[in-house]
Amino acid sequence: MRDEEVRSAYRRQVWLQVYLPLSLFTAAVIALVILLWVNSVGDTRVWADTALILVLIPTFVLGLILLALLLALAVLVGKLIGIIPEPAYQVSTFMRMVEKRVKRITDLVLQPVMTLSALVSSLKEIVNSLVTFLGIE
Repeated sequence: MRDEEVRSAYRRQVWLQVYLPLSLFTAAVIALVILLWVNSVGDTRVWADTALILVLIPTFVLGLILLALLLALAVLVGKLIGIIPEPAYQVSTFMRMVEKRVKRITDLVLQPVMTLSALVSSLKEIVNSLVTFLGIE
């Protein structure tokens, strides 16, 4: 029973806050257009120009907002160009040092493995050569 009360209150609230204002505004616009049409206010060209203006105004405002954002981004990049080079150089130098140390440690760790692998390969080749030389299959 409680769920039905909540749903009913929700539907009433949606109708009052969404559908009623939307319906009243639509009716007012339709009434205004009919009133202007009956009184012969303007011809088709005037109405077309008015509609074009009403379509272009939001587009123009959005374009100005995007232009302002682009300008702010350009100014920010200009300021960052003056700030970034020194820290970027320090990071680059640090990363080169890390790279050298990692390579040195990797070489030290892999050298015994590579030496052992080379020794095993050499022994295999010696055995294969002896087998081939002696003709043992």
